[in-house]
Amino acid sequence: MENLIIKKTDTTPYVNIDCDKGTITIEGICIPENPHEFFEPIRKKIDCIKKTNSEILFDIYLEYFNTAASKNLLELFLTVSNKEDSEISSKVIWRIEDEEDEEAIEQGEIFQDITKIPFEIVAVN
Repeated sequence: MENLIIKKTDTTPYVNIDCDKGTITIEGICIPENPHEFFEPIRKKIDCIKKTNSEILFDIYLEYFNTAASKNLLELFLTVSNKEDSEISSKVIWRIEDEEDEEAIEQGEIFQDITKIPFEIVAVN
């Protein structure tokens, strides 16, 4: 299966999906003009990974993201936390700038509470 790489821009993050390893890396600023269009190839690739892998690891480090991006991230997480896909285990490494960034920590915890996916919150400093 072919990997997906999306180059970073001023408004969109770098994305690297390694289909063989089942890893999804998203890094940078995420304020896309059309969030649904930006996230659509990521959703499609996750659907392909779910058919061939038993584990999906998200590695997320977003310096800033808007509400629309947050909604789309949640939808990505929910696609792998679906009860029908119980044979797929998933985990999110939620990287934050600073261990005292309460807003980023809270956002990761909210995602975890909603999706029931284990989140490991890691300060990059």
